Amino acid sequence: MNSARISAGFARIRVARLVTTSVFALAFASPALADCSPDPAPPFGTVTCTGTDADGVTASVNGVTINVNSGAIVAGVRAGSSPTPVAISINNSGNIQSAANESVIGTNTALFGINSLVNNAGGTIGAIRGSVGSLSNAGTIDGGLLSAVRVVVGGTPFVI
Repeated sequence: MNSARISAGFARIRVARLVTTSVFALAFASPALADCSPDPAPPFGTVTCTGTDADGVTASVNGVTINVNSGAIVAGVRAGSSPTPVAISINNSGNIQSAANESVIGTNTALFGINSLVNNAGGTIGAIRGSVGSLSNAGTIDGGLLSAVRVVVGGTPFVI
């Protein structure tokens, strides 16, 4: 046999194997899902959300800033889950939604809350509930069947 013919045959087998392996990998690849990190958030730290975070973000330490990037989908943001005062800031350019409840919750007491909530152009937030220090909206806030914004000031709820 001609050695050039054998080499060409092995080259075709290697190319076929490479193509088959690549097609197999693509067929069974799942989309890259990045969530919010770091999780849990450190005190006075910054959490950055990209991709999809199906379980949402709970900041139970004080001073956390949560940045939801454009294209990110986060299933809710909650400030506070412990008896210590927690105030966080949220900068949203993505989509913060919850299928069942409010999308952003600063709990109904004055102890926990959203210090600053900025919804940038192109950002979407579902219903907001809790104490909110300042709210800037250039995007969409849509509570659906719930109130878009239900804030608590000094323990008294106000619906906007």
